[in-house]
Amino acid sequence: MLSSRVRSHLLLQKRLLHATSAVRGALTSKPYAFTARPWELNRTESIDTMNAMGSNINIQTRGTDLMRIVPRTNDDINEEWIDDKTRFAYDGLKRQRLTQPLVRDSENPAQWDSTMSNWRDALNRVKSSAFSGNTKPSMRAIVGPSIDLHSAVALSDWVAGASSNSPFLETLGSVAVSNDLPNHFRFGTTFAGVEESDLALLVGTNLEVDCPLLIARMRKPYLADQLSIFSIGYHNNLRFPVQQLGLTADVLVEVAEGRHPFCAQLATAAKPMIFIDASVFERSDGPTLAGAVEAIAEFSNLRQVDEEGNITWNGVNVIHRNSNDVGLLELGRTEAFAPEKCADKVDFLYLSNVGADDLPVSVQELRESANFIVYQGTHGDELAAAADVVLPSCAYSEKSGVYVNMEGRVQQGRFALAGPGLARDDWKIVRALSEVCPGEALPYDDEDQMQERLEQLLPSASSKGYVEQSQMIPENNWQLTKVMSRGRVNKTPFTPVNYDFHLQGHAVARASQTMAKCSQNLSETRSNFA
Repeated sequence: MLSSRVRSHLLLQKRLLHATSAVRGALTSKPYAFTARPWELNRTESIDTMNAMGSNINIQTRGTDLMRIVPRTNDDINEEWIDDKTRFAYDGLKRQRLTQPLVRDSENPAQWDSTMSNWRDALNRVKSSAFSGNTKPSMRAIVGPSIDLHSAVALSDWVAGASSNSPFLETLGSVAVSNDLPNHFRFGTTFAGVEESDLALLVGTNLEVDCPLLIARMRKPYLADQLSIFSIGYHNNLRFPVQQLGLTADVLVEVAEGRHPFCAQLATAAKPMIFIDASVFERSDGPTLAGAVEAIAEFSNLRQVDEEGNITWNGVNVIHRNSNDVGLLELGRTEAFAPEKCADKVDFLYLSNVGADDLPVSVQELRESANFIVYQGTHGDELAAAADVVLPSCAYSEKSGVYVNMEGRVQQGRFALAGPGLARDDWKIVRALSEVCPGEALPYDDEDQMQERLEQLLPSASSKGYVEQSQMIPENNWQLTKVMSRGRVNKTPFTPVNYDFHLQGHAVARASQTMAKCSQNLSETRSNFA
């Protein structure tokens, strides 16, 4: 018989061994396990494009294969964390990729012409079909919200000069009530500033899906008994208590008008903040709700200004969903996608990094809105199959690109490995088109010249890694939307936009088998009460 002291000692050893093995197992990435040794890998510092946070990552490759993606420490953004989508969706880079140009057979439109699967023939088909007349064609250009700024600038410059109607780029990402004031669409406190706040109000956002890493930031002041969290709209499962104020927009208006009991607590908070989903501004009462937020800032410490007019605390945090939503808004050359424009047929429709799942209209409806369609992107889907010409482009890990996260922080994504087949950088494809098609060729030939052009339009692009300090415009120059009567507010509850975290929002995630399995497993366990 073992003594009680010996038994307890053996039990302690067993528990320590179990805990050690559990920790060791938790650090193993199943998709990466037993595929490579760490010293065999090349590491490239880059930026995640799966969401609007712009997490810093290391892309680790071996030869022509991407082996894994791991976090890169940046205390101002993601600290040492990344979410599962960022970490595991990379297998989508190897599936459903477009590897060569595709040109519709002129004699049999139901098939691709196998003799024209090269860049020369594809660009010449665009020239002969879209620019066949003596006049410039009417054009429409739609870009995905994860397009890098170099590509957006190049496409905007080319469309403005080559078309008869000089359209703005249409984006499927976030919209803003006013593009002129970055304070109205940025994440004002910065991610690190979340830890300084003592009160948070969530409006129409589901942080668990939209930006899960923010929950880790909020947890720190909560555990220190510093932060109180309230919510209007969708129930947030933050793993710590959230006090629900209501489900509909009229609650926010009551707070703005000072008629809600919550106002007393808001008025005494030293550094309050509001998390408001960008989709709120897309509602029919979006301008009214934007005005409500500005009214709240008037009687609270939501915005604080020093003697020189510099904003020392901006508690208005707009939550975006895509990697370059804020970058496209600050560029000032985009407008929201308008489904009603499909009724006005154009000569030439150009699609860049747009997925069929991103569209609020059917592929057939979009196909009938143009005489000729060019699809430029990384992955093939129903939308690419409906195009007349398909131009393969490189993914975020296969090119250098500039992205602006929702703080307004400009960051540089870097080339880690070559794209598949004949895929090329997006902006270089547009540059080649400008040279082949009628009109003046774009005046930049390399990345340095492309960056100079971007900095002409967006001066903050020269300050990579930093958030420029904002200034408060005097009140008499503000064109703020006043809070309207309660009858002008939509009474429908706030609803989350992104439901399937693992598959929605990025072409690479949609092509990932790992993300598909995660989505399936989650849907099997989800209930109406989750």
